[in-house]
Amino acid sequence: MEKFSYEKNGYKKSDVNKFISQVIDETKRLIDIIKKQEVKIDEMTKELDHYKNIENDFTSAVKQMEEAKESINSIAKKESDLIIEEAKTNASRIVNRALIMAKEIDLYKEKYKKEVKRLQSIAKEIEQLNID
Repeated sequence: MEKFSYEKNGYKKSDVNKFISQVIDETKRLIDIIKKQEVKIDEMTKELDHYKNIENDFTSAVKQMEEAKESINSIAKKESDLIIEEAKTNASRIVNRALIMAKEIDLYKEKYKKEVKRLQSIAKEIEQLNID
């Protein structure tokens, strides 16, 4: 801190005025710095708000995508279960029809065996008649 020179009635006026002028200049400089910092703070606050909005939008979009994914997975699971159930039903129906057809084939086979035996018997009789 500066020391003032003494005059007859106190401190030397020019020293005091010089000091006051320095204090005023420094105060103006500090006020200017503070104003600039306030402007910068306002700008940064607006920028931060902008990024917070982007973050909120992004968070909301991620949440919507997760909900959509869960919904799609649920629908896909239900559809796959339905497809599997239909396939089982169709497979059962096919197997049952195949079993019925197999039984019918066995019946025809037995019937034709009997018919072949009968015809063979008739053929033998005719042969016997032709021989006699």
